[in-house]
Amino acid sequence: LIENILNITKIQEGRLSLNLQLEAVDDIISEAINRTKKIIKNRTLKAKLPDVLVTVNVDIQLISQVLINLIENAVNHTSLDGIIDISTTISNDKISIHVEDDGSGVNPLDKPHVFEMFYTSKNDGARGIGLGLSICRSIIEAHEGSISIADSKYKGAKFTFTLPIGGVHYE
Repeated sequence: LIENILNITKIQEGRLSLNLQLEAVDDIISEAINRTKKIIKNRTLKAKLPDVLVTVNVDIQLISQVLINLIENAVNHTSLDGIIDISTTISNDKISIHVEDDGSGVNPLDKPHVFEMFYTSKNDGARGIGLGLSICRSIIEAHEGSISIADSKYKGAKFTFTLPIGGVHYE
């Protein structure tokens, strides 16, 4: 907990040094899926990787952690037979990675606040202390990206983070 708070502070103050390297987006997604297999259990996991090779200039540990946090968040808000769907879209010089589920969704009043440090929904019970999504936002912004929340096509939540495409991009 203390390490997470310190890392958020370092990122926000521009003091966290990123170990940037070109990484393939499909490798990042595959790694996050492999690291969350045990908690996914009987849920249906759909993953649509990019049809083309897309690389991003990122700190692989931090970006993988963002995706893992979003998958864990989806697991926490779906039933054991729920759906978690990971997909990507490419537009111009950016790639967006989407994690959506068929869980309970997010109250519209909570949406503007979900990325704030220590924010938890009043309707969410004791599921956390409100750091996971704040950490995600800090990491993505440190990579010159953005993160957002919307309603999922499955009636749950859809989290999307967007990163600049770096290096090789094959059509």
